[in-house]
Amino acid sequence: MMELDVLLSAAVMWSILLRLLTSLFPYSGMGKPPMYGDFEAQRHWMEVTTQLPLKEWYVNSTRNDLMYWGLDYPPLTAYHSWLCGKISEQFNLSWTALNSSRGHESPEHKLFMRWSVLASDFVVFYPSVLYFGSLYNTKSKMATAIWALLINPAMILVDHGHFQYNGVCLGLFVLTVALAKRGRYALAAIAFSLSLNFKQIALYFAMPVFIHLLKACIVPSLNLSRFLHIAIATLGTFGIVWVPFAWSGGQQLIEQILYRIFPLQRGLFEDKVANFWYVTSVLVKYKKLFKSERLVQIAFGATLFFSLPSWIMLWAQGRNSQKKICNFKLALVRPCFMSSDTTLYGSFQLLFCRQLSIRLF
Repeated sequence: MMELDVLLSAAVMWSILLRLLTSLFPYSGMGKPPMYGDFEAQRHWMEVTTQLPLKEWYVNSTRNDLMYWGLDYPPLTAYHSWLCGKISEQFNLSWTALNSSRGHESPEHKLFMRWSVLASDFVVFYPSVLYFGSLYNTKSKMATAIWALLINPAMILVDHGHFQYNGVCLGLFVLTVALAKRGRYALAAIAFSLSLNFKQIALYFAMPVFIHLLKACIVPSLNLSRFLHIAIATLGTFGIVWVPFAWSGGQQLIEQILYRIFPLQRGLFEDKVANFWYVTSVLVKYKKLFKSERLVQIAFGATLFFSLPSWIMLWAQGRNSQKKICNFKLALVRPCFMSSDTTLYGSFQLLFCRQLSIRLF
């Protein structure tokens, strides 16, 4: 037991050190006006959510120019930005002052922002990973899984270098897998609903998770009670997250938020992103050949076409654990290459899916 405690303590301490060392380097867009980069995007969201009423967070106005890092993540991210913004106000009101705080990069504020990412990891990601590790029945496997997840280079570089809060979304997904493995399906549904409401990138995992939870309600026999618990947990979670917006702005605001979260009008890709469409656009000029509406249909159809075989395999799988793991990984990977919104963060599922899928099945 002492040996395991030492290994786990070392994993936690080393992962924290890597995060701190990474945060010492410049972030993306640092000192580069007028947009500055994702650090400024996250700071600006704190500004918007703390200085404007909730009904204006996703709406373009003279006080909220959506062309300048407008909110385009689901509501849970907005709530997280509000919380971080409220905490930042306790240190310095100028950090989130409406409009005048744009491009603010004081050393004190940068330190606060870096620590806010680390704190978010501590609250969500670390507990989820440690809980996930407890699923293993041997010390070596538990330590290996926890080490692999905590020192994941892609997450550390993107969150603590480039600057984002992906640890919250991914931590909730890790928790989803751990809860599902323990048979706590309703709680798993809540965890995944929160992950999806924090960042739409969790859609990559949606169908494999949905299939696993649905199958748990049907195989080996129909379990209506479990199905109802999962359904109520999912709908209840979405309801709690979205009701404040529905209450303050009605259907029109909900539609505006969805429009921001799924910006199909931007096309198959934006800037230089790592997806299938960007790579092949060198040879095929999609924008010249098809209208934007048609491109959306093509992207959806391609994603469905390449994902459907693995979904079918996932549903029809037998008791062979290696096939189950392979099918689950395929179900995660295929949408990554075909989705119209695949970016660098698609690499997360490739790095996480092996350890997670082993435990899910």
